[in-house]
Amino acid sequence: MNAVEPSAAAIAEDPITPAASAAPYPGRLREALTALSEACESGNFNASETASFTISDILDTAAGVSGELDDGSDDSQDASRSGASEVLLREVLEFLSRPSSISNQMALDALSLVLPKPVAKLGARMGRCRDVAAAILKFFVTNCNPRDMLSILCEALDAPMELPNGLSSFVLLLDALAKVFTLIQRRHIEQVKVALPVVLKVMHATVSECVEEHGSAAVDLFNAAHGVGKAIQEMCISMVC
Repeated sequence: MNAVEPSAAAIAEDPITPAASAAPYPGRLREALTALSEACESGNFNASETASFTISDILDTAAGVSGELDDGSDDSQDASRSGASEVLLREVLEFLSRPSSISNQMALDALSLVLPKPVAKLGARMGRCRDVAAAILKFFVTNCNPRDMLSILCEALDAPMELPNGLSSFVLLLDALAKVFTLIQRRHIEQVKVALPVVLKVMHATVSECVEEHGSAAVDLFNAAHGVGKAIQEMCISMVC
């Protein structure tokens, strides 16, 4: 039996429930993704840009709502919001994975410019959100210009995020950045000069705020930063071999 979405009146009466906060987003996201696809197929750059920003805003707003409702919530509410976040991420991944999207570089480039940060924020949720978010970021890294992606990821890393979920978001972005370094073919040192200060800034800002309760998330952050360093090292070795 198909689930029935809550009415507008029900949402207005109970604005803080997970279902109410998440219900409008999947439909709006699908509409925006369709609009982006149609705009790119017709070559309408302005419309594609508008659609991509709409998609980003939907994901960012959903991530913000989930974050605001974290305090004082029980496990069942956390699981519900995580499921809602996963639905949104899977919508994006499914769109990207379509043959028509893969061949549409205009759509991929438009989304790669604006989605890494909100995708990473949603990926900080529990459950499988992180895996789906990582798959989206990997898709961008693999299918878009590596040097462009390096700049985009550095910009996302440079944006402030609140702990503790910010730790997981940074891990996703750092993992993607490490993958980018393995794909860069030229101007290697120039790219290192761009990325390394950003990575160090993230580590300094987050580590100074970490407390014991952050536990494994802090360890994951160090491992991700180490992964970036290892990728840079391997890139340098390939330059002299």
